[in-house]
Amino acid sequence: MVSDAVPLRECGRALVVKPGPQGEAQLAAPVVALLKARAPHMEVDALVYSTLGWGRIVQLRKPRYDLLVNLSDEPRPAWLGRLLGARWRVGPAVAGRGR
Repeated sequence: MVSDAVPLRECGRALVVKPGPQGEAQLAAPVVALLKARAPHMEVDALVYSTLGWGRIVQLRKPRYDLLVNLSDEPRPAWLGRLLGARWRVGPAVAGRGR
């Protein structure tokens, strides 16, 4: 078995990000459920949005997320992980957009 790339036992809080209309929230639900099953101690939040203002980003910095899971190939959630200071950021590989 392959070990996890992210040491989930070291993560206290996670944020699952899915840009798009609120109706797409159900697309994030399986990821939230999997994280809770693999790391029951972890607090997991989901953020589904169509627009994200600076005031909301400031609010999201307060919980201090250890892990950000990006469910989109858009660059905004990747930048959000950096702005929030998440230690681990996971998302799809997109050619020409870093690691």
